[in-house]
Amino acid sequence: MLVRLTKLIGIRTALPLRVMLGAIFGIALIGKVGQFQELVTTLQRSDLVPMGWESGVALGIVTLEGILAISSMFGRIAHLWFTVSAGLSALFFGYSLWRMYQDIHAPCGCFGLLFRLEPWQSLPLTACMCAVAMLGLRAVDELKADSSSDSPTTNNGSMNFCVGNRI
Repeated sequence: MLVRLTKLIGIRTALPLRVMLGAIFGIALIGKVGQFQELVTTLQRSDLVPMGWESGVALGIVTLEGILAISSMFGRIAHLWFTVSAGLSALFFGYSLWRMYQDIHAPCGCFGLLFRLEPWQSLPLTACMCAVAMLGLRAVDELKADSSSDSPTTNNGSMNFCVGNRI
């Protein structure tokens, strides 16, 4: 009974976190697509991207956010999803720190047309996104550990079945 309760808590924790982060990535995607050139310009001002690569990097960011927004509902890839979300959020956090350090007051391009954030404003947002992704990753890991401890194994004990589609 305790194992089932732990699984239920893991499921109830991981799914809302994915939905919340997926919605943030989706909103950011819509805003960035609407002001794509502004994102490119901000990347140019940051001096973090080699000259001429800004459009490609911006397109990569927008594409990754779109994939994360759409795939947030797929439970089978929850571990990968939270890992990529945490990495992208950490990248955004580092970018916000860099903008603060370099005193770059160009709009971050985070949400494009929807609203503009100064570096000090995007810092707590990206820190929270990273923390939420890591909490979700922990919930998924705990759920997988609980499910593998009571799952059937093959004769050699090397293969555990996991209920990843319910995460």
